[in-house]
Amino acid sequence: MDADIPISTHSQDRLGRKQFAHHLADYLVGLDQEDSAVIAICGKWGSGKSSLINMTTEKLVEFNRQAVVVRFNPWTCVDTDRLVPDFLASLRKALAESLLTEKVSQGISNLIKAIDDYASVLVPIGAAFQGGAAVPLLLQDVSPLHREGRDEKMPYSDIESCKKKVSDELKFAFRSVVVVIDDIDRLPNDRICLLFQLVAQIADFARVHYLLAYDPSIVEAAISKLQGGSGSRYLEKIVQLEIDVPEIDASLIRKEIQGFVYQHLQRRGISETGPEAVRVDEVITDVLMPSVQTMRDLKRFCNSFDFEASYVNDGMSCADLLCMVGIKTFMPKLVPWIDARTALLCGEPSYTQSTQNAESMRHDTFEELANSVKLSNRQCQTAMSALFLLFPRFANSCGRNVETLTGPQFRMQGRIACHEVYFNYRRASLASWAYPREEIDRLLHEGLRDEIAAAFGDGAIGGYDLADEFSGLLEDISAPRLCTVTAGLLDAICCSTWTDDDSYHGDPHERILRLLLKRVGKGEASSLLTPSVRGATIEGLVRLSHLVNAEELAHARLAGVDSGERNDRQLLLLDDLLTLEKAYARRVDELSKECNILAVPGSRMLLYLWGCFEQENKAQYIEKLANEDVLNIVRLCALCLGAWHVLDGKSFSGSISSWSLSWQSFDEYLSIDSIRDQIDVARRTEDFWVLPERDQMSAAAMYLAVERDIPRERDPSNHEIEQGDVLGLLVKWRAEVSPGIPDTV
Repeated sequence: MDADIPISTHSQDRLGRKQFAHHLADYLVGLDQEDSAVIAICGKWGSGKSSLINMTTEKLVEFNRQAVVVRFNPWTCVDTDRLVPDFLASLRKALAESLLTEKVSQGISNLIKAIDDYASVLVPIGAAFQGGAAVPLLLQDVSPLHREGRDEKMPYSDIESCKKKVSDELKFAFRSVVVVIDDIDRLPNDRICLLFQLVAQIADFARVHYLLAYDPSIVEAAISKLQGGSGSRYLEKIVQLEIDVPEIDASLIRKEIQGFVYQHLQRRGISETGPEAVRVDEVITDVLMPSVQTMRDLKRFCNSFDFEASYVNDGMSCADLLCMVGIKTFMPKLVPWIDARTALLCGEPSYTQSTQNAESMRHDTFEELANSVKLSNRQCQTAMSALFLLFPRFANSCGRNVETLTGPQFRMQGRIACHEVYFNYRRASLASWAYPREEIDRLLHEGLRDEIAAAFGDGAIGGYDLADEFSGLLEDISAPRLCTVTAGLLDAICCSTWTDDDSYHGDPHERILRLLLKRVGKGEASSLLTPSVRGATIEGLVRLSHLVNAEELAHARLAGVDSGERNDRQLLLLDDLLTLEKAYARRVDELSKECNILAVPGSRMLLYLWGCFEQENKAQYIEKLANEDVLNIVRLCALCLGAWHVLDGKSFSGSISSWSLSWQSFDEYLSIDSIRDQIDVARRTEDFWVLPERDQMSAAAMYLAVERDIPRERDPSNHEIEQGDVLGLLVKWRAEVSPGIPDTV
């Protein structure tokens, strides 16, 4: 971690600014001794003002008797009223210490007394600026020892004479005093204004010169706000010379970036002349060089990269990681935009476009980055370069003619142009950071439908954490925004390519979807839910199955026919529920012709609903699958063996140890007499041992259940098969298939 601390000595200078700082020190020492001069070093935050101040101060100290340096830190003042007293106290202390160090006794007493007298006569002088609030200058406690015994304050008319006395004593004792004040632009507005009043009117002593450092835009805005006039015109009257921080030579920035990056390449054993290094140089040139303007920018990037490189798999492309960290550091708003468009950006191997379409896509993307993501024109150009480097197929669709690779090749090289690699990279990010609250607020109040879908979608940043955050923020959302958020969440669920078979822990997306549908009302809920079902993936239907079943129960349908209606839990009108049932069954019919539903994790509830809505179609489908492949018998076993149970039966959050058997749901497809023989055939195939672990364990559990005649038992309490017995049987089976292979079950 490289802390954002300015350099303190010229020996640390890597940007070639040492000579500039020394020249500035020479200039300050040579200023007219009769007046007070104000010099300002101006630049944006992170431009190196403090480092330049420190090198200049170092050189001034070397002049010894030619100048006394006073470092005043206005941040140490506890409040605005203390600013002027603390300044005079700092000045008094520094001058006294300098006189004692030089063994100059004459003038010490007179100078200190003059400063104390001047402090004692300052009284509240009213508003510092026209239209501004009063800024009191209560300085009576600067030197309480000197004020002892004094009955009355000096009259206001003596302020100028006391101030002149300080100047006269300074002329006698010193050649030059340089007061250095840094970080003025970080002060509150009232303190900024008072500080400039101090420099221009209160402490403009002879031979006292000021070296200030600030960002002019911030200081001018602060003065304008309190004064009601032009802050820049006001500064022109106070500051005699504004010096811009010298720009950093681009070649030095490149050298710093390359030095950092090549160290990382060496740690990973990557050649500096290989193809990956060529891509790294492209990232440096096209993404990092336009973005890194200051050493602070570079430190921010390096710290972020070091952190991400510490947990991201070494198999990920170094160039891609550099590029993504550059985007996160300098264009963070681009990240959710990429999340929402990974399908477009990753593209398909055969995806091509005409020149006209390529020009249109390039133009439209640039406009979207400018108008939706709110990037500046320069940032848009950098963002386009980054997207072309990361996603070659997208670059080709924009007419760039970049050499591209196949999906497996992208995956092997750890390139995020492979959707799977990008998904894993973003999921690793999720493990490190909670979803930002400001981004949640933006999604709720301003997010587009596809942005919300991307945030909740497969591999999205914080999809699950986001659901928990959303649930507590819905009360103040308007009806139109609720509909947009609901539509986005439905898109994420229904377009899902992933599902979880651990239904007892629940899908947080389903929970928040229920909250949203409840809020939008029954009519609107139907208009959103039914069209989404018609275009859902099989995984999307699985994830919706528990919500649909809960709605059936609320209307006292299916398994809830004997429990009565629950109006408080209903999300849809009955007629709309019937329409939803037809849409759901029709979509399952369509998808059953394209995929093996039994192989989809968590499909138990979907098959149950399909059987309720269209029993004949479901029966024909499962019978067909069971006859086609003995492995489908194994998958049916997993559906028969309901849920994992805890031995004490108290909760599902404890140590999982056994299954319950739900034979009746699928006994029409499985024969007690033949199931063991079918499992024996399946477990002797190589394909059995590449099935998900849960399916293997289900087959072993079913085998034991039939062996113990559990399906014929009338007592449900005996319908349990313990995990230890199941694992023991799998070990035995594995040894029979591969006797020379050590057990890994």
